[in-house]
Amino acid sequence: MRKKNPHAKPFKDFRRLISPQDLLSRAGTMMMRKSLKATIWTAGITSSGYLSGYLGLPGFSALQAIAAPFVVGGGMLGIGAGIKYIPRTLSKRLTAIAEANDLNLMEDYKKSQVMQHLNVLWDKVFWYESDIRYTSQQRADERDQITADRKHITDRICKLEPDVLERLGGQSEKDIDDIVMAVMTARPLNNGVEKSRQGFIISSLYALNHALPQSSQAKQIGFRLNLYEDVCDGGYFDESDVKLFEQYIGNTTLADIKSDVGFGKTEAVRQIARKMSWRFWFCLATRKVATGVGRAVKSLNDRYGTDQFNSQVLLWPGEEDAAWMQEFPGAREEVLRLRAMVVKGALGADYDNAVALLERTLLPCFEFATRLRARYDPEYCDGSLDYVCEDSGTNVKNNIVSDLKAYGYRQRDIHRAQAYATNAKNEISLFLDYLKAGGREDLFDDKLALRAAKIAFHIDKNGLKKLFQESGPAASRAEINTEIDKVIAQKQVYSTRLTGLRLHHQLTMLQIAGYKDLAKQLAYSD
Repeated sequence: MRKKNPHAKPFKDFRRLISPQDLLSRAGTMMMRKSLKATIWTAGITSSGYLSGYLGLPGFSALQAIAAPFVVGGGMLGIGAGIKYIPRTLSKRLTAIAEANDLNLMEDYKKSQVMQHLNVLWDKVFWYESDIRYTSQQRADERDQITADRKHITDRICKLEPDVLERLGGQSEKDIDDIVMAVMTARPLNNGVEKSRQGFIISSLYALNHALPQSSQAKQIGFRLNLYEDVCDGGYFDESDVKLFEQYIGNTTLADIKSDVGFGKTEAVRQIARKMSWRFWFCLATRKVATGVGRAVKSLNDRYGTDQFNSQVLLWPGEEDAAWMQEFPGAREEVLRLRAMVVKGALGADYDNAVALLERTLLPCFEFATRLRARYDPEYCDGSLDYVCEDSGTNVKNNIVSDLKAYGYRQRDIHRAQAYATNAKNEISLFLDYLKAGGREDLFDDKLALRAAKIAFHIDKNGLKKLFQESGPAASRAEINTEIDKVIAQKQVYSTRLTGLRLHHQLTMLQIAGYKDLAKQLAYSD
């Protein structure tokens, strides 16, 4: 799976991201490695010269024969170490300035987008968990109840004494709305899967605003947000923003899914190149941003004789208009100039090139998650996840072909995915017909059990698909029913794993969108 981007210029990006310090460091490393060989060769030459003196030929004295190898080898080692470590130290100093001045706290910018994120996660992940458990009327009833509760709380707050309201910060309608939301999110709506978007947001904000162990949190709100919270712990353009990659290689839920789909060592080896590509470009890009930010932070603080300028001033859109900036005449324009210089210095002179570099850096995580989801989630293949939002009327596309098209993947990759999805859809359809004909109506009355059975068939759990494809009359039907009964007993496990995988997959897309949007606001909005 590869994306063909006409704006991709990897060699130009490489030259831009590699600094002179890198070249000097590489040269120093080579000199250090060659120093031992130079010492041995010099020792051989001087030894020969020393021995030639016994033959009456010109040569080296004993002191020269002993000292020369150490001078040559030691000199190469010392010079190489200087060339290698001095530039690296200077580069690390700039990176340390950026990190020590809140670069890692760009995670707060990500957290400031929580409402946008939760709405997307509801549309693409958690709505399906509501739809499979509740009716549209139940969702509407919950929405109406939350609206009524909000109005009731708002009315009560507005009737507070003016001085009390002022102390609470309720000076405008927005302030009062914030107070109402704080009251409503003080507790989760309930301890089960929420019926409506509003209920999901209330319980999610409760979870995000309260420090709880993740397992206890999931028990209280009825669903898991641990993967989202984990992603929020990595700041934009910071070396710590590797959470999605860590999830893919180490999260136990995803590991169980890999085991279920038969993800083996061969496939892991095939992914090594993409993993190395991700790490290579991510490290280069984040280091370039960090050194640029560190240099700019030092320059701003030195220029204005203060310590208030930090990394977020340069990377948080809108901070240039903050009230405290008014204390420093001309600082706004200087921040904007340095910001554009840092971002364009890392991502390129135009937005198309920036997008190409960001996708080269971030798409591997999306590709890993997409492949895994396609192998585990049959509904991602058959198109049944596409729907129209009840509360907004927007069309939601949630299938592998649409996702690949959205990122501009090659036609042959899209056709391959289409063929895989069509085959999976046809196989599931035949299996469902078989279940209906075989008297398993109980499955169709239990949507969670039916979904679990579809997943088990799709991943060939315990050879279920093979049993079906090779099924004879009675014996195979009994074996299939036995396997299905096992699946029904584990339906909640299947549901939990599926939701976790869908959440992880959607987070990879949110990350790509987040970086593109931030880059555009910082340097390419004109």
